[in-house]
Amino acid sequence: NSFYKETLEFEEELFDSLILKKQVAVFIRKDQRDRRIIGTKWIFEKIHYPKELRKFYKFILDCGLGEKNSMGFGFVNPEN
Repeated sequence: NSFYKETLEFEEELFDSLILKKQVAVFIRKDQRDRRIIGTKWIFEKIHYPKELRKFYKFILDCGLGEKNSMGFGFVNPEN
């Protein structure tokens, strides 16, 4: 993780499961043109957060995930 200047090693997958919830289309205005952005909504499941990786998981929940993150997409809403 470059943000914390730490090397992280994972012995398992980042999430226990990834479940596609639905596909969505969002319209935005960029460069004086309307654009349609196609995206998806997912459920990310993680049963146990290893103590040494909790800071990493907090970081990705705060920053968001996905390729359109810089356009305001990619946010994560944690559920209890």
